Amino acid sequence: FVDALLTGTPFAILAALVGLVWQALYVRNRDKHHDDQIRREMELEQRKFSYQREIEDRRFEYQKQLETLRFEYEQRRWREELARDVALKTVEARIEEYSKIWSRIEGVAKNQLDTGGITTESIRAIARDIKSWRYGKGGLLAEETTRDAAFALQTALWEYKGTEETYRRMRFARRRFRDALRADMGVGEDERGQ
Repeated sequence: FVDALLTGTPFAILAALVGLVWQALYVRNRDKHHDDQIRREMELEQRKFSYQREIEDRRFEYQKQLETLRFEYEQRRWREELARDVALKTVEARIEEYSKIWSRIEGVAKNQLDTGGITTESIRAIARDIKSWRYGKGGLLAEETTRDAAFALQTALWEYKGTEETYRRMRFARRRFRDALRADMGVGEDERGQ
């Protein structure tokens, strides 16, 4: 035994054991280092993916907001164009309807009294025309103040008795109706200054 000891066999075994332990430690450390490196790379890839996803989410959100703004702008523009077109058609229809009734009111003009063209029958015919206008297309297109002025003129016409006082009331109602018609078409002010 002493011979074997002295000849180096146990040292060889011991050296082999130390070499195996060292090799096992090296492999373990290498594998641990490799696993740590893979874990760090995966974390980096995960962060990179999360960052890219966050950027895409933000880009998508900004795009969504931009599309919403575009849609709201187009919707508002469409509504404004529609309102403008409706207002234009309304004014055109009012001009047509208002000119018809205004031409009928010529019988109440100031010079008609001087020439003797005002008769009770002609005044009542104008009152009937105003009533028809109020319940026709003209009345539908007219503002409330204009319809009220038409009714007041109609009443004044019905109450005309050939006297100076009823004539003045009729002329006042005519002026009020004319001003209301002009205000509806946007070329004058109504009795409230609008």
